[in-house]
Amino acid sequence: MPLPFLGAGAGIAIRGAGKALLKNAVKRAKKTPNKQFKHVNIKTKKVKSDRTGKMQTIPDKTPVKGKQGKKNYIQKMKEYDRAHEKMQIGNYAKLRGLKK
Repeated sequence: MPLPFLGAGAGIAIRGAGKALLKNAVKRAKKTPNKQFKHVNIKTKKVKSDRTGKMQTIPDKTPVKGKQGKKNYIQKMKEYDRAHEKMQIGNYAKLRGLKK
């Protein structure tokens, strides 16, 4: 049985699926009320450990304003989505010393 003709844009549609999912997630977050993002605080603070005496970086648990929490949430979502770029997964040309 022959396969149906997908057209030239099918590969683009498949590759762009991840970006579309991120875009939809950002849209969903923007439509959510600000007061639900009070707990999203990306700031950290340095604390001296009681047991070892070394400085540790721990997340700050204080609540933030909802609008800032929403911005933090979207920023972290995009950061996690782009993590593969930092790890260079699938970027074999760059690993071989070739230009992108």
